Amino acid sequence: MIQFLRHTLKTSVPPEELQAVAVSARPHSLNEHAYFPFSDSVYFVREGVLRWYSIEKGEEGNEEFTNWFFARGDAAFSYSALTYGQQPEGFLQVCSSSELAEIKKEDYLRLRGQYPWFDQLTRTLELDFFLRRKAHWRQMAHLAGFARYKIFIETYPYIAARVMGKHLAGLIGINPDTLAKLRKRDRDNGRKPIIAGPQ
Repeated sequence: MIQFLRHTLKTSVPPEELQAVAVSARPHSLNEHAYFPFSDSVYFVREGVLRWYSIEKGEEGNEEFTNWFFARGDAAFSYSALTYGQQPEGFLQVCSSSELAEIKKEDYLRLRGQYPWFDQLTRTLELDFFLRRKAHWRQMAHLAGFARYKIFIETYPYIAARVMGKHLAGLIGINPDTLAKLRKRDRDNGRKPIIAGPQ
């Protein structure tokens, strides 16, 4: 956790304060394909990629919908659970072997009140999450499928190289078969496709 904080922080922080935050964080080493409910904890992603998804009833039974990916350097959290005490929505899936640091809601709120630098850091991570999601939904509304695909793999190469094609296809709003064709076109044009995993 201390390494994550030092890498993310823009200012110098006394070592004892870093340690005070670190002792409140529970480390997790998770293998690919592990699943767990989206709780009211905050998960700081030190390595790997998590998929946030929901399960909804569809025409052929329950269907999974990818909401977002959290990658190295991100904080995975449920805003409604942290802010309003609502039940967190959805689940988290480990897309590649991941190292996380979990801080429970009570400790998270206490640390934000106790250390201004931690409050600023977490607000920055939250704002970054919302801005990226806003940009994504704007692209979904105004751009064609190929443009959305191209922007995503250029903006998030670390994520794109570690998630299954069908999960990425769902997030960017294209058919998995269409994604496979885009990957084939990349190969035919001499560009190595970076989307990992089966379709």
